[in-house]
Amino acid sequence: MNRKNLFKNIIVLSILLAFISNKMNSATIDNTTNKDKIKIANDINMLLDSCWFYRTQNPILALDFGNKANSIIERSNYIELKPKTLNFLGVVQRKLGDLSKSHDYFMQALDLANLLIDSAQIGYTYNNLADYYIKKASYSIALENVLIGYQIFKNLNHKIGMAYSLNYLGEIYIHHSDYEKALKYLEEASSLRLELNDLRGYSNTLVNIGIIYFKKHDFNKARELYNKALKLDSDIKYEKGRANIFSLLGDINIANNDFETAIKSINTALLFSNKTKDKGGIIQNSNKLGFVYIKLGKWDKAKKILEEALILANKSEHLDEEMRSYLYLSDYYKETKQFETALSYLNKYIVLKDSIFSDENMGRFADLQTLFATENEKIENKLLRHEIENEKLRNNYLILISIIVFIAIILLVSKYKMQKKSNALLKELNSSKDKFFSILAHDLKNPFQALMGYTDMLNEDFDDFSEEEVKNSIKSLQNISHNVYDLLEGVLEWSRAQTGRMEFNPLLFALSVEVNSIIELYNENANSKGIKLISEIDSQISLFADRNMIKTIIRNLIANAIKFTKSGGSVNILAEKNKSEIKFIVADTGVGMTQEIIDSLFRIDTNHTTKGTNGEVGTGVGLILCYELVKLHKGKIWAESRLGIGSKFIFTIPI
Repeated sequence: MNRKNLFKNIIVLSILLAFISNKMNSATIDNTTNKDKIKIANDINMLLDSCWFYRTQNPILALDFGNKANSIIERSNYIELKPKTLNFLGVVQRKLGDLSKSHDYFMQALDLANLLIDSAQIGYTYNNLADYYIKKASYSIALENVLIGYQIFKNLNHKIGMAYSLNYLGEIYIHHSDYEKALKYLEEASSLRLELNDLRGYSNTLVNIGIIYFKKHDFNKARELYNKALKLDSDIKYEKGRANIFSLLGDINIANNDFETAIKSINTALLFSNKTKDKGGIIQNSNKLGFVYIKLGKWDKAKKILEEALILANKSEHLDEEMRSYLYLSDYYKETKQFETALSYLNKYIVLKDSIFSDENMGRFADLQTLFATENEKIENKLLRHEIENEKLRNNYLILISIIVFIAIILLVSKYKMQKKSNALLKELNSSKDKFFSILAHDLKNPFQALMGYTDMLNEDFDDFSEEEVKNSIKSLQNISHNVYDLLEGVLEWSRAQTGRMEFNPLLFALSVEVNSIIELYNENANSKGIKLISEIDSQISLFADRNMIKTIIRNLIANAIKFTKSGGSVNILAEKNKSEIKFIVADTGVGMTQEIIDSLFRIDTNHTTKGTNGEVGTGVGLILCYELVKLHKGKIWAESRLGIGSKFIFTIPI
């Protein structure tokens, strides 16, 4: 329960206490009003039962029942059943493929359930939000929600809710390829659903266990479980379940290269999905058919159905299937020799895949489980236990909860104040390094994706390329390879500086000699752009420092200056010596920088890899390395710049 909801509950508790006190002074109860309320509740529950029954086989009809129940609630102000109604409407909208609308209903249900302290509906809402985020491929957020839902149901001993939570946990861990954990949770869900005689839920769990065996390439075991679930679904006329199983049997056929049989299975699945208006199933099976048609060389059919799947996935925000549509369309255009379009779709696939999985990692999963096992048990579980144990004495319960909430807030605030100072720096450092490694991983991934794309096409379609296309591809591969090598070399140097493994060997040397050798190294590059490299360093200036480190700093600054200086410009290298330090300056007549960019330089949590004036690509780690090496010398480094006029990079080394 978050802090906002805790404060909200405190206000509501106060109002309820006043209301209960007033009611205790009343002499009689209006029996006619109570009878009316019972009739209203019965009418609403009958409509909700119908809504739930038809949610998969006829979601349009289910939506009508749900809306009618909601109308009665609005007219009668019988809000006790409002959270349940909103949850049902959200589930139906999810079945219809409108994920955005389903999320709106779930959030309304959660707010109202918290207000009414309706623990069961709070738990169901968190489960529904978990399923929503699974379909949005946001698995860490899904895990966070389902863990809260499971703990609520566990404390209520609500076995139906627990079974749903355990099934979602299994699905999440399947997506993260942690099959051992997935199997553990799914077997627990399976046992509960058999105990409850929930055949539909049991069938779904069997299917998920079958998916684990499919992922582990045990196709026979997977097929056995799918067929067992298919028989159950046929007996109970669960058509959405049958659609899912035929689709999964199609996956086994694809894995065995039996594409004709796969088409029959997937078409059957698509038939059921259309019948039940299951938009997610329609998109998924359309993508699978498109993939099979590519394998069979049925190009027109493949293109048509994949484009239809992409439009539906875009509209309904099924990001995982949208990503799959891009990948299969890239394969289609590659196979039909339309390489430019193939690369375009491949790039869209990579960008979407990065956006989905960039923040996903199992470390966050472990953190969430640790938090769930400690803080949530201390506070949330205690509140829920008292709610169940004292349900018949509600006024005393409300007072007790108020006290517990206030104590919890005081403890949390006290703990926060004590830890704030000691944790602030650590959090900042960890956040910065996490961001840096995220940037680094992204910068490495994209060139390698491009390398694989180019090499795959050269390997498979070399004979179809013209001589000019081959030369251009080889040139691109060369540029990408050099850029990746420069990036890795810079990161290794930075890593050695960070971990203290870089040897510091100071000695006395003439600064002008080393600068002149660096100028000779970069003269060819500068001349190709028509840029003059000018050293104005006095030959008498000597420096006691690590020569290799100083050369690395100067090399990076000169290379950076050349990169952002236009043809006809110049790069001047100067050094000034006073009693306490030597100030080194690299000044260029380049494009300059805004103050915003200057403020973000030398930081590992930002990524500036702007292309140079001739389209040169940088690695993004050069200035970070310079900062670390200057720091090792107990010096300072900074930049001064004016947009359109030029920049100065300055560092000082104490004498």
